[in-house]
Amino acid sequence: MHFWSFRTHCWLHDITDETEIAGLKFKPLAIDYGPAEFQAEAEDSEFDIVACVHIEASADHPDFNAVGEARWLQAMGDMSPVGKGMPQAIVPFAPMGNFALAETVLREHCSLPNVKGIRFNLDHHPTREELRQTPRDDWFADAEWRRSLALIDELGLSFDLQIHIPQMAAAAELAAQFPNVQFLLNHAGFPYVTDD
Repeated sequence: MHFWSFRTHCWLHDITDETEIAGLKFKPLAIDYGPAEFQAEAEDSEFDIVACVHIEASADHPDFNAVGEARWLQAMGDMSPVGKGMPQAIVPFAPMGNFALAETVLREHCSLPNVKGIRFNLDHHPTREELRQTPRDDWFADAEWRRSLALIDELGLSFDLQIHIPQMAAAAELAAQFPNVQFLLNHAGFPYVTDD
C-alpha cells in the first residue's frame, strides 16, 4: 500500500481530471493519504486489517528523497495512534543504478527497524511507452545495478519486482542468479495491460 501527501509527493500536483495510466483515472488519488485515511477505509470494509506494508510511492520533493520517505514512514509507524503504528513494514526506493549512492542509501534504510525490502521500478513495457516507469530495458544486466542487488542480498532485504509480463522470463533468470533474495512481484505483473 502507499501513503503520500502533497507536501512530500510533488507528482500529486500534476494529476488532472484527464490523467490516466493504463486506462485508470488517477484524479481520486490526488489527496493526502495516510494512516487515518487508510484506517477509515478499513473500517468500512469486511477485512480485519492487522498490519500493512508500505511500498515506496515516488517521494519527489527536492528535500525529501528515498531516505526521507522511509524516515517519514518510520515516524508514522512509531508514533501514529490513529494508524495503530502503520506501516509495520516499509519497502523504500534505492538508486540501484549507482552502487556508491545505493550503498549509502541502503545502509541508511537499514538503520530504520521497519525497513524490510527495497523497490526499484523496472517496468519497461516493450511496446507501450506510456507504461514505462524506466526508459531502460537492460537493468538486469547492468553491473552497478547487480552490485546493488548483491548488497540487498547481503543485508537480508527482500526485493520488490515491478515488471510487466513480457519481462518475467528475464526476471526468473535473475531470481535464479540471486537465490537468497526474496523477490516479491508487484501488481501481478500488470496482467490488465495488453497490446490490443
